[in-house]
Amino acid sequence: MLKIAQDAQVASGHTCPIHHVAHDYFGMRLATCSSDKTIRVFEKGEDDKWVLASQWNAHKGVIWKVGWAHPEFGQVLASCSDDRTVMIWSEIGGGTPDSKLTFQLMATLTDFEKGVRCITFAPNHMGLILASGCNDGKVRLHHGSATKLQEWTLQSDFSPDLDHPATAAGFSTAGLSIYVTGLSWNKNRGDCAMLAVGWWRGGEPGMTMSNVAVWGFHTERKTWGLVTRLELELDRRGSMAEVRDVDWANSCGRTTHVIAAAVGSTVQVWKLPSLSGWPIRKLEPVVPLPLPEVREASAASALTFWQVGWSVTGTSLAASAEDGHVAVWKLDMAGHLQLHAALDPETK
Repeated sequence: MLKIAQDAQVASGHTCPIHHVAHDYFGMRLATCSSDKTIRVFEKGEDDKWVLASQWNAHKGVIWKVGWAHPEFGQVLASCSDDRTVMIWSEIGGGTPDSKLTFQLMATLTDFEKGVRCITFAPNHMGLILASGCNDGKVRLHHGSATKLQEWTLQSDFSPDLDHPATAAGFSTAGLSIYVTGLSWNKNRGDCAMLAVGWWRGGEPGMTMSNVAVWGFHTERKTWGLVTRLELELDRRGSMAEVRDVDWANSCGRTTHVIAAAVGSTVQVWKLPSLSGWPIRKLEPVVPLPLPEVREASAASALTFWQVGWSVTGTSLAASAEDGHVAVWKLDMAGHLQLHAALDPETK
């Protein structure tokens, strides 16, 4: 295993914790969001240094995530917040004395009953579609106009907890809130629209319910349905922990699919067979693959993983923990994940 020191630091200028960072399609721009209710966009210069290009006050509450649309739709950025809105921003060209770039608010989506925790744009071959996960327990799909970014329509929504075995068995969920915290699209053009959805329902200690599942869109019925559940293992604390993030790897010609999730103090990965033929062909629940553990600095403490992300080719997986450590795994020739590197935020 490699131990890698940080290559560079970026002075964000945020005055509160940063909740998410997102690269654009080309990896030359970086957007950040924070509890300080602002968004900042950085550009990578010729000297490979990141320079602040734009900053603005965006929401009235904590901003949880930002995400870029495919560049064929322009320089379009979406953000979601505890203020129960999703906002669509677009670069309009020309800067100000304080900013190299200017982003204009094009639309505000308000179809939410509680704060919005996650957003993700669909692959460009599906059109301009934005999926969002809300603290009211619903996933919503908004369709936008590529030529009129002010026009967005709520096309569908679904509640991912309805098909959970505990819910079907009559488990009482009264007074328990559900949080949809992770969304990731299937990028395979040969399949129908599919989303990996991570959520958790919390209440009293020991009452946590967590789930990661694949949902697909019935083109004939025009509704979303469960494709398969991804079974969760207990985390290192021996309990069912909250799902914080999910990411669906690019298949890059492979007939199988790989999905990763940050679940408490663990990173869990599932390998799925071909999804062609659904909904006629049913899939059984999928168990996670064995994953080499991250050797933590203190064995007595189990760190919480907050984010996971696959490389463009879907062969390397990175996960970041609450203390700033990052672990990287790689798929070997046999399709097994091997711990490849650990990034220490304290090492210069």
